Amino acid sequence: MGHKQYAERWDYSVVHHSAEWDCWLVTAYDAEHDQIGDSDTYYRKADAVDMARAYIESDRCDVAHIYAKDGRLLNCLAYRPERGKVC
Repeated sequence: MGHKQYAERWDYSVVHHSAEWDCWLVTAYDAEHDQIGDSDTYYRKADAVDMARAYIESDRCDVAHIYAKDGRLLNCLAYRPERGKVC
């Protein structure tokens, strides 16, 4: 797994908690699961999820995986054309 620089578009985002920094991160990944650029940092989980949703709505990525503090996958967000929104 590598670390690539900034990109205009990536495959998926991950919202996860950093125990070390006590914050929520939104991290971009490519199809090979390599991180792209630096993670966005948020104090509140809701703000991190909102940013992940905005990335999907602006066509920067296709999917966002939302994890709990303990690492459990809670939800996956994706654009649903039939609904016209991110679900």
